[in-house]
Amino acid sequence: MGISRRALLGAAGTVPLWSGGLAGSVLAQSAPASQTVSEIPPILLVHGNGDHAALWMTTLWRLESNGVPRGRMLAINFTDPLARSDDAVAQENRSSTADQRRELAEAIGDLKRRTGASRVALVGNSRGGYAIRNVIKNGSGADVSHAVLCGVPNHGVFDWEDNRGNEFNGRGPFLRELNAGETEVTSGTAFLTLRSEGMDNRRRPCRQAGHAD
Repeated sequence: MGISRRALLGAAGTVPLWSGGLAGSVLAQSAPASQTVSEIPPILLVHGNGDHAALWMTTLWRLESNGVPRGRMLAINFTDPLARSDDAVAQENRSSTADQRRELAEAIGDLKRRTGASRVALVGNSRGGYAIRNVIKNGSGADVSHAVLCGVPNHGVFDWEDNRGNEFNGRGPFLRELNAGETEVTSGTAFLTLRSEGMDNRRRPCRQAGHAD
């Protein structure tokens, strides 16, 4: 039976935060899992620019208190969470969009192996939404059942000719490729976008059957 985006968001669970790409363990309130929760795919939480897995601590507690087993949840710690000034130019202690896509794909594979699930759900904040969209569109879409994007600047933080190599530039190659085509969502994955009041209101992604912006 298919899981609605509302059921996914209303569900609950927590997961160990592992070190290295994924860090230490989390204690939280627990509640018996309901039938609806048991049908929800494993959930991988993806932090934003300069953040870390602990950003999701309260979310994990709330999720587990509603009944999703902690072993069905994971929060990634990107090795270098800050974006490069220019995505194509190496920069110490900073990551490219390709670096983030690779680490996220590895975390998806890890969560699938640990749970035995065929697909996982991704929930991302800010830059984490870029990694989610990138990994779905360019490699791991078949592994992702749901994508929930929270305050992601899908059309950029800024939009001008200078510094077009920056991944947050709406005119840059990264976002142009990510947003290219008739629709900005990827077929086969159910998308839900929760929009920021301060950013990304000038254009709305196209809708696709079974998906919503």
